[in-house]
Amino acid sequence: MLADVDVAEVAQAALAAAEPRYQAKGVTLTYAGPASGLDVDADRGRIAQVLANLLDNALRHTPPGESVEVATAISGSGPGRAVTVQVSDTGEGIPTDQLALVFDRFHRVDTSRSSSDGSGSGLGLTIARAIAVDHGGRLDAASAGPGRGATFTLTLPTTSGR
Repeated sequence: MLADVDVAEVAQAALAAAEPRYQAKGVTLTYAGPASGLDVDADRGRIAQVLANLLDNALRHTPPGESVEVATAISGSGPGRAVTVQVSDTGEGIPTDQLALVFDRFHRVDTSRSSSDGSGSGLGLTIARAIAVDHGGRLDAASAGPGRGATFTLTLPTTSGR
C-alpha cells in the first residue's frame, strides 16, 4: 500500500538490521545523509526490501576489512525532484561489459559461483529494480571495474515531484 514514506528513516532501519551481518564479516557499514525529510509516495515494505537486497549484495561482494556506505539525498528541483539512495562498496567491482546485465534474472558476474556458496539466487537485483520501476523510479549500477567497488543508485520521485 502506498503511503508517505521517509526514505532516510527506511535506510537507517535497513542499516540497523544489516549491521550484525556486516560486523560478523568484518565489513564497515556507514550512513551519510539526513536523519529524515526524504519523503516519497511508496510501499514502505517494498522500499525496505530494495535496500535489504542492495545491502546483502554489497556485503556478498565486499571482503573483510573493506566498507559499504549508504548515502541518501534529494536531487533535482521542482517537479523533477527525486530522492536518491546510493549503496557504494569498496569490493569486487563489476566489469564494464557486465553492468547492464547485473539486473538480469539469475545473472552472475562470476559464473564460477553457485548459490551453495552463499552468493545468492541471482534474483535480488532483478527484484529490486522491478520494485524501483513500479514506484516510478529506477535502479542503476556503476563500477570503475574489477577490484574497484560498485555503486547502486535507487532514485524515487519525491512526494512533491509526482
